[in-house]
Amino acid sequence: MLIGSGRALEHVRQEKSSLVFLDESASENTAKRFKDACQSHQADCRVLNKGILGQAIGKPGTMVAAVLPGGIADKLSEAINKLDNKI
Repeated sequence: MLIGSGRALEHVRQEKSSLVFLDESASENTAKRFKDACQSHQADCRVLNKGILGQAIGKPGTMVAAVLPGGIADKLSEAINKLDNKI
């Protein structure tokens, strides 16, 4: 998992990340950059409630995290899609 906008954005643009988590309190500019990059490079971008991302990874204040393809990214995407289908 890559934490922070610089490295995460680089990996998305290089198509080395398949899933991105974005805190809803990220700046408008950051949100737009990641949403556009994810759309262009076939990465799933999920916006999380304020503070949840930082709390989940033990780094409060984190706005962006990118997950490398494979194992955990696939499992997280599956779980998220199941939740989406229930709503």
